[in-house]
Amino acid sequence: MQIAALASVQQLLIALSFRTLVFFLDATVFDFLIKGGQLDSTKVRVFYTSKPYLDYVYVARKDVSESERERFVRALLALRPRKDDPVLRSLRADKFVTANDQEYTVTRQIANELNMF
Repeated sequence: MQIAALASVQQLLIALSFRTLVFFLDATVFDFLIKGGQLDSTKVRVFYTSKPYLDYVYVARKDVSESERERFVRALLALRPRKDDPVLRSLRADKFVTANDQEYTVTRQIANELNMF
């Protein structure tokens, strides 16, 4: 049995071309593929969905000023469902939240267990 962890639509299409039997996929990508007709929901089965976790981290280069960083953060945090749906949809997000380093402890632990670092 082949198992693949996928982070993009392109990786999914490659996995499917090799007839991968089991793969991991971000729920927003999965929903996007189903709604867009790129993935046939009658031919795939979701057998596990993880608890929500922080994803898609946005960071700034060192040379970006603190004021620019703050403006960017405020802009993302100000996005609201219905009012800003086109922007949220393009970023595949429902909302944005601030995060701290401790919230990634479990993610790092799993990555270390899987020898990803």
